[in-house]
Amino acid sequence: MKNLFLVLALWCGSALANPAPVTSVVVNGKTILADQNQMTVYTFDPDQANISNCNGGCAVEWPPVLVDANLAPPAPYGVVTRKDGSHQLSYKTQPLYLFDEDKKPGDILGDGDDNIWHIVVL
Repeated sequence: MKNLFLVLALWCGSALANPAPVTSVVVNGKTILADQNQMTVYTFDPDQANISNCNGGCAVEWPPVLVDANLAPPAPYGVVTRKDGSHQLSYKTQPLYLFDEDKKPGDILGDGDDNIWHIVVL
């Protein structure tokens, strides 16, 4: 895990044109993955490796963490091309999402929703 934090620190501190798409936050004693606004990100069990299956209405309630198509993040991060052609950040091949009911940093209201949405514990 120490190496993962080093990669995150280097990525966050690199000369990217945009802020780093992810960071880590501590919630209830767990270090979890969050977007650059410190909002919790989630994975979706029905997704497959590098394939997002949350589209249409699902993507309204669970917005994908979108990134520039040219982003080349360090492993274990990646970029997934969605059905609509947009690009979504992934972690260990799993596409990442936000939850529209999370209103402030540290909210984890979507964790365990329908037993298919999960926070990313680092």
